[in-house]
Amino acid sequence: MNFNNPADQPAEADFTVIVKGTYVYVLVNGEVVGEYTLSKSRILEGDLGLSLLSGTNKDFGTRCEMTNVHAWIPNQ
Repeated sequence: MNFNNPADQPAEADFTVIVKGTYVYVLVNGEVVGEYTLSKSRILEGDLGLSLLSGTNKDFGTRCEMTNVHAWIPNQ
């Protein structure tokens, strides 16, 4: 997905990450944009942490506001 320069026109998207076992699905605005397999040899339990990877090393990089963040963890 391509977004305009946020300095000119701010972009907004719904970002969803679904993890089931060692499989991860990434959706942007309801569209699957990536599927990944996690390492089976690493511990996959722990706290949830949010991060952002910037695509530039100029100025302050990417500015991002995360709102309405929800985590649903089903009972096992």
